[in-house]
Amino acid sequence: MTVRLNAVAALTLLLCSGCAGPPGGSMIAGPLPEPEPPPPEPEQIEGKEALGARIEAAGGFEGMVALFDSEVTDHAQGMLRNLIEEGVPEDRIWFPETTLSTDLRQFEHEQNADLRARTKVAHMPQHAPFSEDEDPGIVAAHNIVWAVAAGNTHALHPGGDRDFWRPDHHYWLRDPSWHEDEFGNHLKAFATGKVLLVTYAKRDEEGSYEPIETLVRCGEARDACLAIWRQAETGGTSDASAKLAAAAFYVFQLYEKAEEVVDTLKECAVDIGEQGVDVEFGHGLLNLACERIENAEVLTASSSLVLRWDAPALEGLLDGRPSSGVRVRASRWIADRDGLPLARLWARYGLGHLDLAMSAGRGRVPLGVGSRYANARAAPYAAAGAGWRLFGSAGRNLSAVISAGRGGGALSPRTTRAGLAWRVSSEHRSWSAYAGRSQVKAWVGIPGHRAADRGRSPAGSSGWEGLLTFQRRH
Repeated sequence: MTVRLNAVAALTLLLCSGCAGPPGGSMIAGPLPEPEPPPPEPEQIEGKEALGARIEAAGGFEGMVALFDSEVTDHAQGMLRNLIEEGVPEDRIWFPETTLSTDLRQFEHEQNADLRARTKVAHMPQHAPFSEDEDPGIVAAHNIVWAVAAGNTHALHPGGDRDFWRPDHHYWLRDPSWHEDEFGNHLKAFATGKVLLVTYAKRDEEGSYEPIETLVRCGEARDACLAIWRQAETGGTSDASAKLAAAAFYVFQLYEKAEEVVDTLKECAVDIGEQGVDVEFGHGLLNLACERIENAEVLTASSSLVLRWDAPALEGLLDGRPSSGVRVRASRWIADRDGLPLARLWARYGLGHLDLAMSAGRGRVPLGVGSRYANARAAPYAAAGAGWRLFGSAGRNLSAVISAGRGGGALSPRTTRAGLAWRVSSEHRSWSAYAGRSQVKAWVGIPGHRAADRGRSPAGSSGWEGLLTFQRRH
């Protein structure tokens, strides 16, 4: 019996010699290895995560997304989930009390005026939302980006005609007595610069893009049209419009006007299909990873700068009279609206071919730098300049001049100027002509803009300028 059991054991060991197990022939199986996670799918909208991080660091989203769909339908709930998946907080989404998902007239008379006023994006997952004569005016009246689904051939347009956005499509011809106005109203709404249509493009594994035959093309609405890529052909443009609405909501955190958001999304789109704005994909793929978005605060702040000539040190150098030793001049003292004095102190020193000038004081617009977003407030400044006579006499010469200044206050401006000055002086009069280039840097607080750890955005401006001065002395 013992021999037989040993033989059986030996046979068992022989048969299991190929079984997996640790060295030593243990029959106890170890834990199964964890399956490798599938590789992450590439972002359909490049740059969205980076922009979302900026918004989160700045304190979260401002404004609302209005979802134009009946709240009780499965379709609307699907759109709600899509918006949330795209990063829009649920408390930033609301359903206007409309009986029809595309009834702009009821939205115009929405009783919740506060939510309507706070709306930045209208998500319209239905096609043809601007059919009524009043609709283009409603679009123009609100500071809202209207994110609209371009349409699905299999669900909306019998016969599978993909050229929906043209006036002779049978959808518009169903009532010949008014179809021209219906299609024309859409073109008027698109012309406001506040509307974007969106469709899908199919992308294969090699990264090339093709149309999806069940979705309409941009057609005559191409200048207001974008695309989003997907790998599968399933799904309609309602899903795409949710992605567009979320992206527009992200970008609207950086701008003040709906037109700026639409222009930005068009400019940042990646061109696909035929070169340029085409009838298939419009401006191309929706994209948030572009320089205009990354530098939105700087560009907006810079465009708000209002500059005027005020270069106190340079003005002292443009005086054509010869200078030997130190000359000091003080302007009249005037009180500002807070009762504090405004004054300007000048000092100039001449030594051979070299002139030095300094100025300090307190002015309403220090160094001539203002902004549309900042009220003019008095602030101190200091500036210095130098001029080197290139040729000519003390009373008539061409000089190279340069100056730099720094001011306080809300904008804290810094200016530099460099150029050439032709100076002529006599016993009773002097005049000068200056041409050069200026560069201005400042800090601007933009209403509605937020940035982590700062309330102001850097701004800059540069350009050529000239000045002609004349003085009569008694």
